[in-house]
Amino acid sequence: MIDYYIKIIYNINNYTNSEGIFMKRIIPLIFCVLFLFAGCSGEADNSTTVQQQNSPPAEDYVGEGTMTVLRYLISSNANCVENIFIENNLPVESGKDIKEGKTVYSPVKSANYNTYEDFENTLNATYTQDAVKSILAEFNMYKNIDGKLYLNTGYKKAEHTNYDWSNPQINVTAVAENSYELEITVLNENGDEHILKATAVNTDGDLKLKNIIY
Repeated sequence: MIDYYIKIIYNINNYTNSEGIFMKRIIPLIFCVLFLFAGCSGEADNSTTVQQQNSPPAEDYVGEGTMTVLRYLISSNANCVENIFIENNLPVESGKDIKEGKTVYSPVKSANYNTYEDFENTLNATYTQDAVKSILAEFNMYKNIDGKLYLNTGYKKAEHTNYDWSNPQINVTAVAENSYELEITVLNENGDEHILKATAVNTDGDLKLKNIIY
């Protein structure tokens, strides 16, 4: 484009040799216009380049809002692992046991879980419906008795490796239309890093974990 205007100026200059001073006064003005045009064009190109560099990739990009939800899910999962199902049980109130055959149930004593509905709400806010069913079947230690949450005090848990969930590092490794593949880095009992994998899926507009992570 600039070459084109230079050719025009050359032709005009030849014309001024025969037509006089008037055209010579116009030439500096044309130069000013051309330099102004070139400067604006360069700024536009630079602006476009900066915008492209700062723009997130079209694929596998996770916004801060989604990351906040994923952090909440991992934190809630850690609570389920450390305080409810695997590493520890919810505390119980003594002296109010209920026997069903040979099984003894004690009422849970917790400010966060006054009722069985409170317990269910925590699970349903964290995991998919299928995952909740699977978790309750695998860790069959809690029972709904008259709307109150009870613990099977004789329940024997399988041994599992305990991890430090105080500062998990969450890395999104893949993004699909309705799901996120995650790698969660935690510390084992020796202080070494260990990676756990998980999947979060969009269920009726809400992200949920497909299973308990431990």
